Amino acid sequence: MEKSTELQSLDLYYNYIVGAVAQSLAAAMEKSPALQALHLTRNSIGVAGAQALAAGTEKSPALQTLPLKNNEIGAAGA
Repeated sequence: MEKSTELQSLDLYYNYIVGAVAQSLAAAMEKSPALQALHLTRNSIGVAGAQALAAGTEKSPALQTLPLKNNEIGAAGA
């Protein structure tokens, strides 16, 4: 994803997103400074994807909502 200064919300609910894609999303979060909500419920993000997203939140100060329910994360990714 190219830099997006206006994107505020992205809903990717139930899109079969796997860990590698979640890692790419985490990198893109830095390029979207206005992003307030990233909805990722019901995907297959897994532990590595969840950890990458957690790191991405540090570079996304506007982010307020990141639902990750039903993503095969488990305790290791929480």
